[in-house]
Amino acid sequence: MLQPEKQILRLSDAFEKETAEPELELKVLMLNINFGHNQELMEKCRTLKEYAQYVDRVRKYAKRMQIEEAVERAVTECIREGILADFLSSQRAEVIAVSIFEYNEEEEMRKIRDSEYKSGKEDGIAQGIACGEAEAIISLIRKKIRKRLRHK
Repeated sequence: MLQPEKQILRLSDAFEKETAEPELELKVLMLNINFGHNQELMEKCRTLKEYAQYVDRVRKYAKRMQIEEAVERAVTECIREGILADFLSSQRAEVIAVSIFEYNEEEEMRKIRDSEYKSGKEDGIAQGIACGEAEAIISLIRKKIRKRLRHK
């Protein structure tokens, strides 16, 4: 899903009942730190920029190889190219383990969202069919009533 460069998120948007003036409100500014976004911020914070480059590589490689291989390749390339090199070199095993876990969790959440969307869509279609069937029955009843009224 394409995210804007920045957006304001409100706690009250998650409330079950919408209210004009919530008793408790929290606003946060969410910045898109994916590679290629918020260039001004990335230029001011080298570590954040390099982290975005690392994550982008993992995602790119994960599209065509196993996640373990994708993470290993991204880490190796980043070290070689001076991207988070000191950190990745000294924390290599932990970075790889955490990256694999995080990617798998992200992928699992995506699968759950897709499954829930599909289920909701199927329910909506089923309800639409049921509604359509009810409308057809009502239409038949109306026709029979009109026919009886004409014959009286």
